[in-house]
This record gives sequence, C-alpha cells and structure tokens, in this order.
Amino acid sequence: MPDKLLDPGERLFGLRVYPAAGHTPGSIAYFDEKERNLFAGDAFQTRGGVAVAGDVRPLFPLPGVATWDKRAAVEHAEKLIDLAPRHTFVGHGQPVAGTHRLYLALKRAKHKQARLFSR
Repeated sequence: MPDKLLDPGERLFGLRVYPAAGHTPGSIAYFDEKERNLFAGDAFQTRGGVAVAGDVRPLFPLPGVATWDKRAAVEHAEKLIDLAPRHTFVGHGQPVAGTHRLYLALKRAKHKQARLFSR
C-alpha cells in the first residue's frame, strides 16, 4: 500500500510527475526537466523492439498483451514524447536516446489502433 498518492504536476525529489496510465491504471512517469531525462516505466519498452505499451512485439509480447487500456497508453505516450526527453528510461529494456525511435513506435501503435478500431 502506498504511503502517498502523487498527482500529475507534483514534484518528487526534483522530478515532475506525469500520468502514464495504459499498461496499468494509475501509472505515472517522472521527468527531470533540468537534464531532460524521462523515467517512463511501462509506458514504453525496448526489449524486443521499441514499443508503446499495448503494442505486442513478438520477441517480448507480455507488456503488449497485458495492457489495460491501449488507447490511454497511446495518449499518454504521445504526451511523454512531447516533453522532448534527451534520454528515456523504460521498465523493460535499454534506455532510448532522443525521441525519434519513440515517435516511430507511437506512429506504429496509432496505425494499429486505427485499423483495430475502424472495423
């Protein structure tokens, strides 16, 4: 049980709190505005390929399969990319430098969702 619930925009040890729900409800990410480092948790993964939560990657499918709300995952991933992080640290896999690969993962996830929800 947590000692305290954090709200978006709050600071914790100098890191700004951002919503990152999608993989699990209530998930958050932390952003170091000075160094531009994003601690994205499960909003993204890089194991098996860079992906937004909810986008199943065959080499590491669990985060994609076990995502609670794929639409929320994409919405929050987009907002996190808009922070223009220098480095993004993810819950599963290696950190990502810059935003190019994150943007491509977001584009892929949006395309998959458009196909899925347009049926």
